Amino acid sequence: MLFYKKASFRLILGRWESRRHKHSKSTVERYRKLLDWFLFAGIFAVVILSSSLPQRTYVIEYLETLSYLLVAVATVGRVWCGIYIFGHKSKVLCQDGPYSICRNPLYIFSFLGAMGVVIASNRILVIIGFASISCFYYFLVVKSEEKRLSQLFGREYEIYCSRVPRFRPNFHNYWSREQVETNPHLIFRAIVKNTWFFWLLCALEIIKALKRFPD
Repeated sequence: MLFYKKASFRLILGRWESRRHKHSKSTVERYRKLLDWFLFAGIFAVVILSSSLPQRTYVIEYLETLSYLLVAVATVGRVWCGIYIFGHKSKVLCQDGPYSICRNPLYIFSFLGAMGVVIASNRILVIIGFASISCFYYFLVVKSEEKRLSQLFGREYEIYCSRVPRFRPNFHNYWSREQVETNPHLIFRAIVKNTWFFWLLCALEIIKALKRFPD
């Protein structure tokens, strides 16, 4: 009897471990944030180590205004997504709010915010290089995440994918619950977690201002 109980427990534990491993994040998903910080560190190094900054022109002024706009949109957008998904990620398939417009709004807003910070570096080659690497890597992350969500939610996720585009926003699809269950702690976390683009932009502007001072 005792042997039967132990065998049953091992079988249940084995199934749980198999299910957990099957639905765990892939390598590209786990190291996404690490790559982001590595790229941003490289951008800051370029700005700090460069002998001089580009002269201020109308193009530079336009780029800096664009960078502020992108960071503002990204910050508000990520908080908006966080209100719907914080505390529910990988537990419930979120299909309303920003997730009714496209399937990956959080990644889109993250890309816009990252580009806002990079554009503030005022270096065209850095901007093009970062955009290329980010687009390629985000595509890998999204494909990997789609596979995991398909395993988690099955037919429900397939129907969602057939109705909502991956990246291209479809505003005609928008709908939202009248009430979203959350709590002040999660809202605070969403605000703190999703304003880091703003602080990166501030840090970059401080470094640029210091470099403009005469020796």
